[in-house]
Amino acid sequence: MKLKLLHLGQMLFLGCVLGGVSFTTNVSAQILTGKVTNTNAIGVANVQLDFFETSTGTPVVVAGNITDANGNYGVLLPANGIYDVEFVTPVIPGGVAPVRYAALNITGTVTLNVTRPFGKVLTGFVRDSLGALILTKDIDLDVSDALTGVLDFTPNDNSRSDGHYAVIITPGLKTLGFAPTVVGSRHAAVSFRNVNILNDTTIDVSMPAGVVVSGRILDQSFQPARNVDLDFDSSATKVRITTPNDNTDNNGDYIVTVPRGVYDITIEPRVADRLVGQRRYLVPINRDTVIDWSVLTGWSLSGTVTRLSGGAPVQTCDIDVVDTISVPPVKLVTPGDKTSATGFYEVIVPAGFFDLHYQPPVSTHLASVNLHAIHVGQDTVVNLTLPSGILLNGTITSGSGALVADADIDALNSVSKATVLAAGDKTNFFGQYAMVLPPASYDLEFEAPKSRRLQAKKLLSQAVFSDRTLSVVLDTGLSVSGIVRAGIGGPVVDSVDVDALIQSSGANTFQPGDMSDSLGAYQIIIGFVSHTLVFRPLVSTRLAAQSITVSNPSTDQLRDVNLAGGFRVSGTVTGPTSAPAAGVELRADAGVVWVPTSDGISQASGAYETILTAGTYKLRYFPPAGSGLGTLELPSVTISKDTTINVQLSVSTCSCPHQGDVNTDASIDVFDVIGMIGIAFSGDPDPQDPACPITRCDANNDGSTDVFDVIYLIATAFSGGLAPVNPCSP
Repeated sequence: MKLKLLHLGQMLFLGCVLGGVSFTTNVSAQILTGKVTNTNAIGVANVQLDFFETSTGTPVVVAGNITDANGNYGVLLPANGIYDVEFVTPVIPGGVAPVRYAALNITGTVTLNVTRPFGKVLTGFVRDSLGALILTKDIDLDVSDALTGVLDFTPNDNSRSDGHYAVIITPGLKTLGFAPTVVGSRHAAVSFRNVNILNDTTIDVSMPAGVVVSGRILDQSFQPARNVDLDFDSSATKVRITTPNDNTDNNGDYIVTVPRGVYDITIEPRVADRLVGQRRYLVPINRDTVIDWSVLTGWSLSGTVTRLSGGAPVQTCDIDVVDTISVPPVKLVTPGDKTSATGFYEVIVPAGFFDLHYQPPVSTHLASVNLHAIHVGQDTVVNLTLPSGILLNGTITSGSGALVADADIDALNSVSKATVLAAGDKTNFFGQYAMVLPPASYDLEFEAPKSRRLQAKKLLSQAVFSDRTLSVVLDTGLSVSGIVRAGIGGPVVDSVDVDALIQSSGANTFQPGDMSDSLGAYQIIIGFVSHTLVFRPLVSTRLAAQSITVSNPSTDQLRDVNLAGGFRVSGTVTGPTSAPAAGVELRADAGVVWVPTSDGISQASGAYETILTAGTYKLRYFPPAGSGLGTLELPSVTISKDTTINVQLSVSTCSCPHQGDVNTDASIDVFDVIGMIGIAFSGDPDPQDPACPITRCDANNDGSTDVFDVIYLIATAFSGGLAPVNPCSP
């Protein structure tokens, strides 16, 4: 476009700001001109235009780069070229949000009219951990969309020499990050998630005191690993902290500042360097610390992901590589594990056998796919097509109607009980989730962050054969937590399974994440009724299981547990033909008191084992439903050392059709309740069917006949149902 097409006012404006430079219509010029307006079509004054060479990032000095009172501008550039152009708007109430245009081709005269939405002013002061203002201009603010992660354009967002900062941004749900720009600063970065900025907002920030973590990363040839990214996640909360300038330099060196704490630290080399990423868990950082790394050279695992229908490439499909040989399975660190616009991906992994999890974005309406035991011993190509799936979405709220963010949703196939992985299995800030599953029936598990004090919920056999909305309400509960140790003052015990049984019914409540961690800590969420908590350590610890009572709780409970050492009780269970009997459960009573056991279920070989403290027990062996085998009881077994007990089960003679059917009339009703009252309070076995007195009368399946069976039967009888457990089995 020729310069003669400019308005006269723009010509005069350019002539003034360029200090007497004259123009004619036949002179070549590089001019960017236009107008900046708000969404009401009113011109915005005093917007500053900054120019940078796209190829180098070098600032370009220009004149006349401020909009006039009507929002008009006209800037003469030194040469034709490709420029990044920033429109820096005044940070004032009622102002508009700034914007940046990348790689504008400015040849001749180019007109660029810009309309910007109204913004909100975010301002405040930054202070150190003692409350003093930080006056060194070294605190940088980053603002990003909390849902998409896209970074907002916030020019001049460093704190000033008086400790004050101010930016203008588009309103919405944001993540705010405040980080020092000086390497080795003693101020650790801090971030705020899910800040809903709908009005002009003041946020004063306290920067935590930090310690310096530094080191060098080398490959196996002792050569520096350059541009390796380091990430620090809190081991307790799994929240990633902000660590600016956390990549290695040309010597493989890095230096970052973090608050004191315990971290899981991840290093991510560039894919092109063919180095394997690593993660170290539970690293204590209490002082300035040097951590060096040696990284392995790996193999390329790559491929293309497409749609099964139509063959189009799938972009941003996430690929997880899981080492299933490790116990527990370990997800490898794999930078570059999202597909490109062409559906291509490439990650670097060590040699081994891996499960590959392909999780496409929910917006694709494609189901995730898992590939098992893929061998990588050289550069390997795995191409994949993804099938269409079914959308399951909804909202999770608390009993009070509050939205529940960061809730986890797990889907288990109702038949196979295998967990089906899917993207979108956590709720967003607004309590919403959306995941795509293969068509099937699922057991769905919903768990809120434990800090919300909401009870997890499990919904069985949910049909997902067409797009479905399923919203869930989680009941309010309370936290029971503590430390599990081996004896009083002994070492902590990890991997202890914690069960919570409601005392009135014996029902085992749904408790995901109920294992003690590497520090021996556990936490579960229960309702406001009496519970029996059962702690089941691994048999390999040689610690016995233990139970404690939580009576009518009304507030959070702190319950530390000291497990006692015991003796190994093991053996083999066979059937009447001496064939191994799998799935047989061992239960123990000490007199009339039920004693919890760990494991104690026979394997395919018939072998079983558990740990019991010294004492005399009544041992009962309960076969699985449908096995055709009868229950076996050993009335008095003394345990004072490791003991081997081999047992042989007979064919079942139990004829009662339903557990809890005390009067054997093939139904559960008020007459069974009356019969059970007599049995429970007299302690007598079922007089109608002495062949299986335990199983018929043990309505709540807790291994004993007592008042809780009466309560269970009342609920069953008056609901018109049948007890769900086969009477001839546990």
